[in-house]
Parts: sequence; structure tokens; C-alpha cells
Amino acid sequence: MWRWNSLFNRPGISINLYRVREMAAEFPHVDFISVDTVPFVPHIRCANILSYEVYDLYNGIAEEDETFDIVHLRYAMLKIKDLAELVLEIHRVLRPGGLFLYCEFENEEYDASVENHDASRTAPCLVRAMRISREELDRQGVYAYAYKDVPALLNPTCALWRNEEEPRGFTNITTEAKMCPVGPWSVMPHLREVGLITQSVCCDLWRNLRSMFLTYGMNEAETDELIDGIVAELSSPGVTKLYNKYHVLYAFKHS
Repeated sequence: MWRWNSLFNRPGISINLYRVREMAAEFPHVDFISVDTVPFVPHIRCANILSYEVYDLYNGIAEEDETFDIVHLRYAMLKIKDLAELVLEIHRVLRPGGLFLYCEFENEEYDASVENHDASRTAPCLVRAMRISREELDRQGVYAYAYKDVPALLNPTCALWRNEEEPRGFTNITTEAKMCPVGPWSVMPHLREVGLITQSVCCDLWRNLRSMFLTYGMNEAETDELIDGIVAELSSPGVTKLYNKYHVLYAFKHS
């Protein structure tokens, strides 16, 4: 059985929900459970999608010990404050030898058109908005750099596992940062398609984060000016080659 954690990364559209359905269709012999924090669209039942659940992750994962072969967590760490507790819960529900797959976008912008990939001059509005979002996350006690902290928490030598029974922690912890283009600048056809999708998603995302800038202390005129600047930088990038880093981690629970 797979635990597929389906979280939303675009207001009003469950991109990952469709991925659950795709995987359920491709692997009909595998059972899935889809977990959301805030559902936005109707959930259609499939024979091997056992349930769609809405979670308050602070209350833990409502499953028995050693239930799942795989736990796939996507875009979730920015929605919680207690990374360590969630890692312990994932470890608890995984079977010995089970796979933990974790994916997270880095909350930073880069530009491949400049030598040091620093986008602060080529996309100043976007870089400023990223900085504000990190500061707001930090103010709320959320890990803005969760992707950096998770690998250390998985290590059996981490103090997190001191009072846990064997087997402790994870093994074969592997991380990789993938380039996700923003805009159709890549020479690779599949990445051009990804870039177009990401460009559209990012424009909608920043438009929907208006309240965050107001909470930060900006007035309405400043907020509108910043969002307009962000959308302009994303929609008409010129010679810039903007991209995000998509961090992928996988590890196995000790057998």
C-alpha cells in the first residue's frame, strides 16, 4: 500500500490529486490513500484509491504502525511548524525497508542567464517577494528552508531518534536539486512545456498572495506595484532564464 500525500500548490486547483489518479490507473495493483490539508476540488473515487482524507498534520497520521510501503510527501513542510514530529510519524507508519520520498520547491529565484545565477538584478521584484515570503514564514515559526533540514533529521545519529526503539532513522539518504524553468526558455521540449506551466502557475500564485504583503506591512499601492512587477518579470522575461530549484529526497526506513 502506498501513502500518497496530495497537497495543493496552486489555489483552486489540485494538481497532485490528478497525479494520484494517474498513478492509481497506471498501478492498479497498488492501493493509495490521498491526504489533503485543504481540499479545493471534488474527489472522485477509484477502486484502488481507498480514501481521500483531510488532515490536521499536528494531530499525527491516523494509521497503524508499519502500514505503508511508501510515503510520498510533496510541498508539505511549509505548512507545518514541527518538522521533527512529522518525520517521526512518517517513520512510524512506514514498514521496515519502506521508502520515504520528499519533494519541495526552494523558496528562492535564480537566473541562468547570468554567470552566478543571481536574479536580484534581472528580476528584482520577484527576488524581493521571495525574501518577504521567507521572512513571513520565519515570523510564523515555519521552516522556510525545510528541504535543508529534513536530511539531517532522517539520520539515525540525530538526537531526534535518541529515545526511539530500533530500527532508528533512515538509510541511503539521497538528495538532488532539479532545475525547474520559469518560462519557455529551455532548449529541451519537455522542459519548455514545464516552463510554460510554471510561468502560469507562478503568476497566479503571486496574485493570490496579496494578503501576505499587506500583512507584512506594505500598503495597497505598494503591494499592487510589487505584484504587477512580479507578473511582468515572469510574463515578459526577455533574455533572462529564470528558474526554481526543486529538491527531491528519498530514503529508506532501516529494516
